[in-house]
Amino acid sequence: MITTCLSTLFTLLMPEQMRRTLPYLVALFLVIWEVFKGMIAKNSGKIISICSVLSEMGRPTIASYTASKGGVKMLTKQWS
Repeated sequence: MITTCLSTLFTLLMPEQMRRTLPYLVALFLVIWEVFKGMIAKNSGKIISICSVLSEMGRPTIASYTASKGGVKMLTKQWS
């Protein structure tokens, strides 16, 4: 039973899915970085990011999606 669950999980967490997810996080980082420079110059500003409730919950069938949403949440939180 455990072996079957693990093999199913690893099949669902294919590296290609994660490779497609990472560019979104890099893009978010670059956008926040450019906005952040303007905020420093003005000594003012706010960054608001919207992510899914799935940033709080993991699901084996959509791991790359939940990782992406968790990344959006935590990157924004880190920079606040």
